[in-house]
Amino acid sequence: MAPEAALGRMLAAAVALCESRADEDGAAAGHFAGIAGQALAAPINPDPPAPRRLPACRHLASVEAAVLAEMAESLHWTQNPNYLGDPKMRAFVQDYAYAELLGPGGIAVSEDAALGLLLIGPHRYYPPHHHPARETYLTVAGEADWWRHGEDWRTLPAASFITHEPDMVHAMRTAEQPLLALYAWSGEIGTPARLV
Repeated sequence: MAPEAALGRMLAAAVALCESRADEDGAAAGHFAGIAGQALAAPINPDPPAPRRLPACRHLASVEAAVLAEMAESLHWTQNPNYLGDPKMRAFVQDYAYAELLGPGGIAVSEDAALGLLLIGPHRYYPPHHHPARETYLTVAGEADWWRHGEDWRTLPAASFITHEPDMVHAMRTAEQPLLALYAWSGEIGTPARLV
């Protein structure tokens, strides 16, 4: 199956989930659904990034996501350049990767919104960081602990929404299973996250 067809199926399922959860997670579901809808309507990139796997991709085998399996080999997995040279992130980057599905260099093209997949291996701590984009996660698989500045840690299961407002400091830590989450960014999407 072509990656854009698999992307369409995955996004349609995500939008349906957002609609079913609108009463429970209104703002987060609305933000995510809006960007997923943008991705469904966006033009397909005529020159998509070449497929690329990173060490963290070994965790995909333990993630049960049928639609993802259809497109996994065609995704371009990458990492935040701000983390690659940081000695304290050396172990983390071996278990971390993301793939842009919608965005300037995604399968579908947008200059003002981004949507992609985040993969983090088990027992990893993603230290406090921030970015100017508004961010909503929809977790696909794996339970994780989530923290936002001024709040306590919360353990959230798969199918949870998590929103971070622009420049809100936040962190996460994974448990026994890898975390796979869809992320949606709006606003200033061109500036990658920075550690605090």
